[in-house]
Amino acid sequence: MVIKTSFDFTQSRVLKKEIKTLSRKLLPEISKIKIKNFSPRDGLNCLNQPFDIALIEEVKELAHVKKALHPDMIIIVGIGGSKLGTLAVEKAVIDEYKYHKEGLPKIRYADTIDSNMMHSLTKEVEIDLAKGKNVIIIAISKS
Repeated sequence: MVIKTSFDFTQSRVLKKEIKTLSRKLLPEISKIKIKNFSPRDGLNCLNQPFDIALIEEVKELAHVKKALHPDMIIIVGIGGSKLGTLAVEKAVIDEYKYHKEGLPKIRYADTIDSNMMHSLTKEVEIDLAKGKNVIIIAISKS
């Protein structure tokens, strides 16, 4: 089934000439996406990441190194989509009851500038560190 989409730009402030100019510039990029021909320089290589075996192995190795530290807490620093993407994966793969029962690390999110929340998180980290526990901080940014 082929679905055709059309756009009506009659009420747009963008001139038809500008749309045609931009369309010509986008066609080569659309072609790259279709054939999965990306390089780190063109900014589209993120679309190929699920198929990048070297990157997957690098991530697995880093995960192994971090797990070996036996962290008691993991703090995710990120806002908006950087936090929400991580939270979505966490909720999809972690059974919360089993997770807490097995004593796996606490996961906390530093996703706000709210001083009360940050103070509480800082205190929690200070208490864990004073007890000799390990804390890993992961900063996530899509930019």
